Order: sequence, then structure tokens, then C-alpha cells
Amino acid sequence: MEKEIFKLLDEIKKRPGLYLGSNSITKLHIFLGGYYFCKHSFGIEISSQDEVWFMFQRWIERKYSIRISQSWASIILFHSFDEYNALNNFFELLEEFKNDKLRTQKKPNNILILIKSSK
Repeated sequence: MEKEIFKLLDEIKKRPGLYLGSNSITKLHIFLGGYYFCKHSFGIEISSQDEVWFMFQRWIERKYSIRISQSWASIILFHSFDEYNALNNFFELLEEFKNDKLRTQKKPNNILILIKSSK
């Protein structure tokens, strides 16, 4: 059974060393790249939670007024003290992103179900 992205991120937040080896936003970015490469390679369809997650990049760009091509991980790292702090900042920003999506989505019940089901 496929693990939904927000549930996976919640698990990583609880035990980053288990999934990433150390508390590092760069390692999280690489891990998630592998996760989506695997889904694509095995023909696993993109879920509605994935579609919400894919909005995170643009949300980070807007939040930090970024107009150049940088990954969400690079942007957060740039605005943090180090990799450890950036990973903590990522999880705070992720909660802010999810709350923002709950407020701004045209169909809040659908997004609420997607995000709440990850807990």
C-alpha cells in the first residue's frame, strides 16, 4: 500500500535520522526526489495529496519573493543557519503551507480530507 506524502513527511519529522541519516534539508530533498522517481518508475499514479504537495515549491517562491530558479530546499537553506535548522524550518513552513491551503482552497473540505488523512 502506498504511503501518502503528508503522512510520510510526518513520519520523517518524528525520526529524521531513520529516513535521512541525519537532520538535513538537502537529504530530505534527495529522499523525496527518490520517492517520486520510484512512483514514476513503477507507474504509481500521482495522488491528490501529491498534487497539493507539488504546490509547495511555488508557495515557497512566493513567500520569499524568489524570482530565480531554486529548489524549495535551497531557498529554505539560504534563509536558515545550517542544514539542521533548515530541516526544522521546513517542517514549520510545511504546516504554514497546509494551513494556508486550507484557508485559500475553493473546496476546503477536499483539501482538509487530504491533509487530515496524513495524521
